Amino acid sequence: MNERSPWLAPLQLLAAGLGVAIVVLFVLWLHLEPATFVPTDANDPDVETGNPEALQGPNESQEPAASDQTARPPMGRVAGPVESKTAAVLYGAVWRADREPIDQGWIWLYRQGKQVASASIRNGSYAFSGLRVGEYSLRSRIEDQLPIDLDVKVEAPSTRRDIDLVACWLLTVNAVTPDGQPLLQEARKRGVRLSRGITAAAFSEPLAGDLPLSNSAEVKVGLGPFRGGSPFASRGRKAMPKQTVGILSLPAGKRVHVALMMRNHLVMQLPVPPEQDEVTFTIAVDAFLAHMATVHLRLVDRRGTPLSGIRVALNDAQTGGGGVKTGEDGCATLKYLKPGRLDLEIWHQDLRAPPVQVDVGMGAKLDLGDIVMIPGIRAEVVMDNFGGKGSVRIHWRDRPPRGMTLDDIYLSNSGAPSRTITLYPGRYSLLASAPNGVAILERNLQVSPAPAIRFDLKPGAPLHIENRVGSGYAQLRLYSASGALVRRREVTGKWSQTVQLPPGEYRAAITDARGAVTDRKVTLTRAGATLTIR
Repeated sequence: MNERSPWLAPLQLLAAGLGVAIVVLFVLWLHLEPATFVPTDANDPDVETGNPEALQGPNESQEPAASDQTARPPMGRVAGPVESKTAAVLYGAVWRADREPIDQGWIWLYRQGKQVASASIRNGSYAFSGLRVGEYSLRSRIEDQLPIDLDVKVEAPSTRRDIDLVACWLLTVNAVTPDGQPLLQEARKRGVRLSRGITAAAFSEPLAGDLPLSNSAEVKVGLGPFRGGSPFASRGRKAMPKQTVGILSLPAGKRVHVALMMRNHLVMQLPVPPEQDEVTFTIAVDAFLAHMATVHLRLVDRRGTPLSGIRVALNDAQTGGGGVKTGEDGCATLKYLKPGRLDLEIWHQDLRAPPVQVDVGMGAKLDLGDIVMIPGIRAEVVMDNFGGKGSVRIHWRDRPPRGMTLDDIYLSNSGAPSRTITLYPGRYSLLASAPNGVAILERNLQVSPAPAIRFDLKPGAPLHIENRVGSGYAQLRLYSASGALVRRREVTGKWSQTVQLPPGEYRAAITDARGAVTDRKVTLTRAGATLTIR
């Protein structure tokens, strides 16, 4: 046996003392002397949250009240950067409608329509340190709760804003075959994997039909958030039954119509009375798979020679890879595709296909014919004047083949002085957004390598987008005066966002849930402009 060291006891006492000192210093830091953080996105004129769920706010009637009641002090930690040169702390408790504290979740902090910080909810509380004094808005993502979207005025040295969440009820959504077998499990037996894209949504009135074609893996729409089911336990969650598609969080006391959705496509819907625990959709596997699509194509070079062994896929914005390889005849058939507006992805070292999306309808049997692949154009996109942050969105300007729409390419600066890319030959518009300014360029790329693409960044003008769609759904496409697509996104919930663009004339094309398109003229002056979507 080893002899006990005479230094062991003093070292243990020292360690214990240091532990107590760290805790005391942390508490003092949180409540008295908040630290200053350098933001990662506070000055980015084109910042977008990486959490689409945070942009989905509640309906007008769902906005929670802020409580001034005394509650236990928060100990939430700051989980994201905030604006520098600051002097205030925002903190508070987060309560469920039954006055139980929220254990886990996220709060996003916005200022003038831009996300500036995020904080995790821990032990029923949240905290943001190092804020500028002024007006902010809070949004949330809390599992099985309705989201918040409320305003708060931050004053020095600290501001407490407790959050009372709106009462809601949870509805479990199941899908089975006529003989009671889990629908998605039976589909997997046919070789069809549907880990994403099968969701449920609730509405006050029955959905009239399909929503407009979407490029998202899951369309977020309806009266409350949807949490997808999983037959596997993870992160403290219990495994859900195999027949469970997921769980809806819904406003208390409201009768709803629940739709089983395959991305933007309506599969079935049922009425559900308020506070009911479960709803079950019954559909035969063959009938369910008939809603999915098949797409056939052939890859050839510019001489018409078939290209074999090339991987081809049709993916949404949140999915990559997969697909199938072309045969000796250059042909490929993609089966069991969920309806949507899907990115055509083809992997070849030197050749490129047009950057397009394919419109895939419910049960479609599409033949895209020959896709001609030609040598790509190598171009260096120089971003050394971006200030280490920002992005470039690249849009093809030529006419796409019939049944297809234009796709775009996103480049993040990530501190790199330049990025070299290979593009399909043609006309392109490029939108650069950085802390140092914005710029829109147009280039005709026909010869490789193309001249380096550089941006003369100028101060942008603020375009404030006010979304008031609520439980509805819309799609926004924003075009410059020359017809270049500068912004697109799906719109649901309630939120506001400010983006920086070069001053000038723009056209907003807004597609509603029924597919009707409304054009609006937007004149963006140096003082800014507001675009409201209802």
